[in-house]
Amino acid sequence: MTQDLTDAILSTEHQSDEGRRHPRRAARWRARIQQLSGEYVDAKTINISESGAMLSVGTPVNINAKVKLEISVYYQGIHKTLTTIAIVRHHAIATSNYTIGVEFLQCAEDAKSFLARYANKLI
Repeated sequence: MTQDLTDAILSTEHQSDEGRRHPRRAARWRARIQQLSGEYVDAKTINISESGAMLSVGTPVNINAKVKLEISVYYQGIHKTLTTIAIVRHHAIATSNYTIGVEFLQCAEDAKSFLARYANKLI
């Protein structure tokens, strides 16, 4: 029984209190979402991790929509554009806009590495 409890604890150690796989960190970066229709939606990141992000958008984006996401990173002299294919996992109405949560499906290794270091406060 003790081993079962230890295994259960170890299997969830990588998840945060919110059940996330990776830690998130606040980030206020400009972003742009390209929907399947080709339409672009301007966005701003709220928080980000190596596997996803929460974004503020002026237009709703459907849950389960696959999108191309471009994030303009400006941090401690670093300026880069991260491009990823993502899927919208949730959305909510905020006071004057919408909040969406996306999971990254395809992300370059250097971008993923940067996001992991950023989210874990290593940079």
